[in-house]
Amino acid sequence: MNKPYEIFAKRQGLENALTNILLNAVEHAECSTIELNATHERGHVLITVTDDGKGVDPAIDAFRPYVSENKPDTGGLGLYLCKQIVESMNGTLSYESCAGKTVFTIKLLKA
Repeated sequence: MNKPYEIFAKRQGLENALTNILLNAVEHAECSTIELNATHERGHVLITVTDDGKGVDPAIDAFRPYVSENKPDTGGLGLYLCKQIVESMNGTLSYESCAGKTVFTIKLLKA
């Protein structure tokens, strides 16, 4: 049986950030698989969202406001807001795209 992880987080904020990351994968990544996982590491819990979609263009900073590969004139606030939310909980939000996968990682303090 898996033991649940307890973290220092704002429940609604974490739900909002994860929902946005998951919806981005569904709506924009053109992926066939999305995985959501949680692990622990040295006083932190890592929540990862992995997809096998087209990835994030390395030429852009996806966390900047109003940056969007799909709609350059509208939107582009989702990941920026996610990062602000996670950082307000003393966490970090990062991503990497390689080998046909994109992984978004939320790192929060374990309670």
